[in-house]
Amino acid sequence: MKDIIRKLYYKIILRDKAESDAEYIIRIHGRLHDLVKSQKNRLMGGVLLRRRYQKVCLKYGCFIPPSCELGKSLVFPHGVFGVFISQNAIIGSNCVIFQQVTIGSNTLEDSASAGSPKIGDNVYIGAGAKVIGGCNIGNNVRIGANAVVTKNIPDNVTVVGAENRIIKHDRVLNNDFIAK
Repeated sequence: MKDIIRKLYYKIILRDKAESDAEYIIRIHGRLHDLVKSQKNRLMGGVLLRRRYQKVCLKYGCFIPPSCELGKSLVFPHGVFGVFISQNAIIGSNCVIFQQVTIGSNTLEDSASAGSPKIGDNVYIGAGAKVIGGCNIGNNVRIGANAVVTKNIPDNVTVVGAENRIIKHDRVLNNDFIAK
């Protein structure tokens, strides 16, 4: 039994040479997220995998807990350095998240925006942006660098500044990240 667990563990944690830091962390996160959801945390090397994941996150200075939900094709153009994601946050597919982004929960019960953020699909979050509290971010949204978002944001808009200035667009925004 120990040999089976050890083989599975090494199969998961071995890093492909073509894999970036962010892709490696997201792959291990996905496996841990499945284990947490299925309540098999102690089985199949869950403890070893969690320990390895914590070491990797510490090495890259990020906090992406296994309990948060990450969509498919998530892109971190500058790596995961300084990225913080709250435990109950939900992030949709095809999102682009730059460095030093905080997606945090508000735990104050008397606050109007208590809870964790829910971020839609095709969202572009600029460097240093903060999305805090139980706000819903729509699809095809762009959040500018250093913006602080604490309110619900509709689809197809750009949010800039700490005052949440919203710029509406009459077309669907293409937020695909193109590496050159």
